[in-house]
Amino acid sequence: MWYFRTHTRWWEAALLLLASFLFFRPDFVIDHFAPKYVDAPVSRLYEVAATLNDDEWVVLKIAGENIEGKAITKTVALPVGKGKDGREKIRTGGVTLVPLGTELQVADVKFGSRARKLGIEQGYKVVGILLDNPNRPSDFWVFIPAALLVALVWMLQGARLRKTTP
Repeated sequence: MWYFRTHTRWWEAALLLLASFLFFRPDFVIDHFAPKYVDAPVSRLYEVAATLNDDEWVVLKIAGENIEGKAITKTVALPVGKGKDGREKIRTGGVTLVPLGTELQVADVKFGSRARKLGIEQGYKVVGILLDNPNRPSDFWVFIPAALLVALVWMLQGARLRKTTP
């Protein structure tokens, strides 16, 4: 409608569109400065899983071959289950892992589990763990410049409105 407080100019509409984008996708801006996840060695998997509560997620990078023999690498968020240690929590989450040297390989995937639905299959290898980045700022910080853009357009249109009103 090209109207906010008064008729909107093209550059005001562009500022309002930018503010709308920032309100709906603050992670887009933050991702350019700090990634959401940082890589961790596979050897820490059980240690990380032990710190998680029931139904929290551990993010894994897995690699293997599909049924057509095509190499696949994907990232999955595997929910952990109840257990006394990390190994048991991963197992109750639906995946049994076995160590092969410095790597972990999927030995079994529980039928009907979330892991099976995620596409984890027997024979895949865990090639990495992704942990939340502790240095990542909150996405909510982006709301401040977005609100300032809206306030700027509001004030500019208010000044223009006062100028045209007798």
